[in-house]
Amino acid sequence: MPLYRCLENTDGCDWNTPEPTNDLGQTNWPAELPDGWIAVIYTTRETQPLVFYVACSEDGGLSWNLDRQVHVWDATGRDKIGVNSHDSYPRSHDIISFSELTSIVMDNGGVFCTFWCTEASVT
Repeated sequence: MPLYRCLENTDGCDWNTPEPTNDLGQTNWPAELPDGWIAVIYTTRETQPLVFYVACSEDGGLSWNLDRQVHVWDATGRDKIGVNSHDSYPRSHDIISFSELTSIVMDNGGVFCTFWCTEASVT
């Protein structure tokens, strides 16, 4: 499914109807850049390898420049570590799990992103 965007009015009490974008990601975290653009860090979990990307939008997040997105991390060589996968937590984290993306715009205009990753039960 695509990422969706939803805009609020100035008081934060009213929101428009969510609308799909051209970005087929999953967990994500947008950050508004000083020039009015938006950067988003997001995961793709339906591809190999599993990847984190950063993409930018100049139209409020309706469309993302996927031709110039930046590949910031992937699970190459990490999606299997030689043990059988288990269906339930906590053993499901014996292979690899990652999520909880966050990002902030720093004073110099750069974007600082964080996420967690568990591999072989170490987070």
